[in-house]
Amino acid sequence: MPLLQKQGVDVLAALPTLFTRALEVDEAAMRALVESVAPHVTGIFACGTNAEFPTLTFAERAALTRLIIGVVGPDRVIVHVGDVTTWGARQLAAAAVESGAVHLAAITPMIFPATDDDIVAHFRALRDLTPGRLFAYDFPEIAQNSISRDAALRLRGVVDGIKVSGSATKHVRSLADLGFIVYSGQDRKPSAVLAEGGVGVVSGTASAIPEHFAPLATGDFSAESELSRATDDIGGSIQLIKDSIVRRGIGYGGTRIPPAHPASSSIPTSHARRAHKELVAPVITT
Repeated sequence: MPLLQKQGVDVLAALPTLFTRALEVDEAAMRALVESVAPHVTGIFACGTNAEFPTLTFAERAALTRLIIGVVGPDRVIVHVGDVTTWGARQLAAAAVESGAVHLAAITPMIFPATDDDIVAHFRALRDLTPGRLFAYDFPEIAQNSISRDAALRLRGVVDGIKVSGSATKHVRSLADLGFIVYSGQDRKPSAVLAEGGVGVVSGTASAIPEHFAPLATGDFSAESELSRATDDIGGSIQLIKDSIVRRGIGYGGTRIPPAHPASSSIPTSHARRAHKELVAPVITT
């Protein structure tokens, strides 16, 4: 299934990074995950927030890119190359392309305050390194910076699309009206994203329950309410997504994000979700 469906909705599975018990990247488990998810979705979003990208080395991100593209090919993969700085993002972009990537995405500069000029310059610096489509990634809660409307206007012709997460998901319609290809991290009701002018969702949950998303690519939304319930049952945290994958027989489930801890796959989902929401990990809207 190609990206940018004409009759249905694009579903890009935002893959988590599966680690060994020593918290090294588990390439065998990652390969098994990609092979199990790819037949049910239109594409893969690699090395993004759900992949715990701030905890990965540049070499690990390049290796994951090679592995994923080796399984599904370059046309169905968007590789996230975002970093704290533009310098880092350019290094990651060059390495991703060398590893076979065609389509890239990058979060806005992170942590340190960035002006509209900084954000526009950031993506201009990535444009010449991108062979295919380039997507800006707007996730204010993670980056501590965001794409303003003025910046978005200036990004027309620089980036092909914008992927919105967290509080930025409210901008789907306004960005689509500006002519951008828009993906949203709100994956509970993908038809709502289409109704706002978006083309699809980038979904961490699709890594755990890919079969629930498969009908959407053909335009079949008849089971969307069931998808919403299944998404709610898993919850949005990286750990709970990994726990669901472990229950499918793939990988170990530990995370590097704080607090790093063993998988909790032996804990009933409802109890694990309550524990994580109240005590441990923040919920990530991909």
